[in-house]
Amino acid sequence: KIVWPACLRTTTTTGTNTTAPTVRSLLNNYSHMNFLFLDADGVLLKKVEYFSARFAREQAIPEESVTAFFRNEFKLCQEGKADLKNEVQKYLEEWKWVGTVDHFLEHWFSSDVNVNIQLGPDIMTLRKRGVRCYLVSNQEKYRADYVRKELAQYSLVDGYFFSYEIGHRKSNPAFFGTVLREVTAQPGEVTYIDNDQASVDAAKACGINAVLYDDTLLQRLIDTP
Repeated sequence: KIVWPACLRTTTTTGTNTTAPTVRSLLNNYSHMNFLFLDADGVLLKKVEYFSARFAREQAIPEESVTAFFRNEFKLCQEGKADLKNEVQKYLEEWKWVGTVDHFLEHWFSSDVNVNIQLGPDIMTLRKRGVRCYLVSNQEKYRADYVRKELAQYSLVDGYFFSYEIGHRKSNPAFFGTVLREVTAQPGEVTYIDNDQASVDAAKACGINAVLYDDTLLQRLIDTP
């Protein structure tokens, strides 16, 4: 039995699942872009180097000791199932950090959240055309608040969707199903840009026009009739 992603399920009047529409039919019915979903890290935020690598180098500690946290507890934080301060506190002694957990987060976020302002003119052009733009991102609550504050200075997006609030990371199609319902969008109206293939695939499973990011992509969207 095929179990369709929640964002593609339809129901009959009796409440039972029926055959989900194909991705092809969704794209054919909703080919005009009315919504643009943008990833944070690696797209709307510059990502030159992972914090784990730089921090390990700064502290002269094995990088594996830092990446272990990001592969495990941090993902729970991104799903809203754990608190970042509580989880990262367990590692600070091992990481030779001298200071409070709040100071650590400030060091992390201030050095790692850099808005890609070069995308600003293209995003504003699309918004002037009536395209609604949203940031969609795997974030836990403290970094999400920091990202929201930094981006608010530039007024580039109409809203934010973070994994910790939704309860799923972007590799789960249920994440995009929730966002589609919140913005009242049909999948084919949406273009989604990310630098992570798993997230692109999850969005495509919902019928969204999802593509991997490159530096010329927004300009090509503007130039598309």
